[in-house]
Amino acid sequence: MTRYALVQTAWGVLAFAVGPAGLRRLILPGLGKAVLVRRVCAADSNPVYDPMLWLGFQKKLKRYFDGSDVEFDQQVDLRGCTAFVRSVYRRCRQVRRGEVISYGALARAVGRPGAARAVGLAMSRNPYALVVPCHRVIASDGGLRGFSAPGGTALKRRMLELEGWPGLPGADGLTERGGNRESGVRVRVR
Repeated sequence: MTRYALVQTAWGVLAFAVGPAGLRRLILPGLGKAVLVRRVCAADSNPVYDPMLWLGFQKKLKRYFDGSDVEFDQQVDLRGCTAFVRSVYRRCRQVRRGEVISYGALARAVGRPGAARAVGLAMSRNPYALVVPCHRVIASDGGLRGFSAPGGTALKRRMLELEGWPGLPGADGLTERGGNRESGVRVRVR
């Protein structure tokens, strides 16, 4: 059985759904409640609304959008993912707040150099926003590129800024600062 909850955050209402194997979907703020419910429950028959669902997770979500440094360690339901997508999502979860990684570097990190586009496709279909932080994956030139969540790249930029990414002029508002060119990971300068 799938259960879902709506969470009021400082950025608006979001929704998430949980099944027996863990988090199934998380939809970021930016949509009306009716659309949120429809999207978060899209693949499930007879989902149950549960405002008490994963209360600790709900608190983390609220704290994230208040600007706190939050670690999302919840179990995600990867059963419907290919082995490649599972490896991409697992590696993406290692990118911490204030860091970004390029699509190409993420492809190399999972042993698939040259699969940057496939990584981009996996990120565009990521149902576990924030928990699998696809907003931290950018183009190798520092560009934000696409973001399939409500609000698109403007939301992606806002989330990265919330996390302390400098967002300096150049390459769509992001530039490399103190990172590791070989790994494609760029870290925040404190």
